[in-house]
Amino acid sequence: MSGSLLTANTRFEHRSRISLYVSGNTAASDLTEESKVELGLEIRLFRNDLRAVREEIRLFRTEMSDLRSAMSEADSQLTKMDARVVELETRMAVSGTGKLEEMIIK
Repeated sequence: MSGSLLTANTRFEHRSRISLYVSGNTAASDLTEESKVELGLEIRLFRNDLRAVREEIRLFRTEMSDLRSAMSEADSQLTKMDARVVELETRMAVSGTGKLEEMIIK
């Protein structure tokens, strides 16, 4: 999987910064212009991080789908191989040669 998920620490850092700006009963009008700008920037950064996490999850789902397809194909091929072995054993039993497993063990 490409990229890396945000650490819990980074997410906590965003939440704690935002909560510092809006903690208590502080009204939005009580915030200084500088605090409002900083709050806006923090919210933008947090939204960007959420987009990155969303993309990581989308990539993970795609990779899981690909893995599921590969596993299904492998299972199908194993089933075909098993059927071929059963057919060979049946032919050998008809011809009186014995079981394939007995020949391998010898």
